[in-house]
Amino acid sequence: MANTLLTKLDNQSKNNTRLYIIGGIILFGIGISVWFNSLYLNPTNMFWDMFSNNLSTNGFTTSQKYFNGSYNINQKTQIALAGDNYAHTITTLSQVGASVTTEEISSPNYEYVKYLNISSNKKNAANKSINYTKDLNIWGYGKNYNNASQQIKETFYKTLFSILPLANLSTTQRNDLISYAKSHKVYTIDNKINKQTINGVHVDTLSVKVNRSVYIGMMELFAKDVNFLGLGNVSPKQYEKLPAITVQISIDPISRNLVKINSGSALNASSYSGFGVNPLYKLPTKTIDLQVLEARIRI
Repeated sequence: MANTLLTKLDNQSKNNTRLYIIGGIILFGIGISVWFNSLYLNPTNMFWDMFSNNLSTNGFTTSQKYFNGSYNINQKTQIALAGDNYAHTITTLSQVGASVTTEEISSPNYEYVKYLNISSNKKNAANKSINYTKDLNIWGYGKNYNNASQQIKETFYKTLFSILPLANLSTTQRNDLISYAKSHKVYTIDNKINKQTINGVHVDTLSVKVNRSVYIGMMELFAKDVNFLGLGNVSPKQYEKLPAITVQISIDPISRNLVKINSGSALNASSYSGFGVNPLYKLPTKTIDLQVLEARIRI
């Protein structure tokens, strides 16, 4: 009788243990679900995670479309930010009667440019169509020529200076920039999430307002971090009375990588991919002076 009772108690204890384990697993699962949905997928947390990732990348690729009513620009740029910083860019500018495609490799110290295609209805002095074939696929090289070093720097840096800064900063620089952006409320993030698919990637698109004057203040700090002096004539006070601008920012909710910035329409948008990839290109060895090449094209 006693043995039977002990057996029943032992079985009851095992059953209770199983129930505790199962209950613990269920509670753990519920906790993970609550954390994932309320914290990890929270729009504000997602935005700042993405912002931090943007400032700690070895490289990325961006594709940009721009239309201003008279001409179109389609541009694809691969940025290297680990070691030798440079950008490799293919740009097509087109308007009625003309189209130009260029390839460019630029850094803060040099610029290589070649023309891949030129289509134009422009006439020469003899009223004949100009043939640019002989000037195609020739690398022009510029390095601080005629005191134009700032122009060369801007060619490289223009991709880093967006609505969202992109770079490979130190931990201290990154934290300081994030702290400034948060404390000065550079960005106001709408809590509504628009789920989309962009180039096969499931993204969460957030509506974000950008305060122009404090944005300029933030970018002044960023410019110092990346050794760029091109913002010297821009003052935050110039933008104090201007309303905030609203952009749509698409983020991969899992990787927290930036996917797209849309400033109002599909014709004015920048797409991003390849974060962490440091592209490797060999610099051209046979070149002519960039100014000489551009002078030929303008004839």
